[in-house]
Amino acid sequence: MDFSHQGRHPPSQLAAMAAHTHNVNDNEPWFANSGANNHITTALDKLALQQPYQDGETVTVGNCGGLQISNTGSTLIQTPTSTLHLNNVLHCPSASTNLLSIQQFCADNNCYFQLTSSRFLVKDMQIGEIMLQGPSKAGLYPIYLKHFSSNKSRSLVAFIGFKAPVSVWHNRLGHPSSSVFQHFLRHS
Repeated sequence: MDFSHQGRHPPSQLAAMAAHTHNVNDNEPWFANSGANNHITTALDKLALQQPYQDGETVTVGNCGGLQISNTGSTLIQTPTSTLHLNNVLHCPSASTNLLSIQQFCADNNCYFQLTSSRFLVKDMQIGEIMLQGPSKAGLYPIYLKHFSSNKSRSLVAFIGFKAPVSVWHNRLGHPSSSVFQHFLRHS
């Protein structure tokens, strides 16, 4: 059911059932960066949703060089208390590390970063609850995603979906009786 390796989307009849497993158990950290205006990853497998990038633009880095953008996409970070979004991630295979744009992350997740000399905290904007935290290391703020997965090796992320008609759900659920099906519709 994973059509992403073929560079295409599943047929619409299968779209509601398609899923992509995203392995977040790795040792490659994302570095929180207040100067980056996009998230950047070196590895395509970090993106749950992805598409080829064809605009020909490059990412300008500190030494005035340019990094080719091969793909764009998004992914999710599952923490014990919430699901956080990384939207508009640029896949640059020649980048030296994964960068997390603090501004973009805060906008996508309605949160704010607190940076101190020894640690970082990500807090919910409305209630101030800590959503993510970790130590600083050598003046940087690494975020190791493997520590935040609810399942240490894999998390399941929806790939694509559409609103299926009632008749399709009736068939998918094994043709339940009318009363059972109506009960299901009222409680879902």
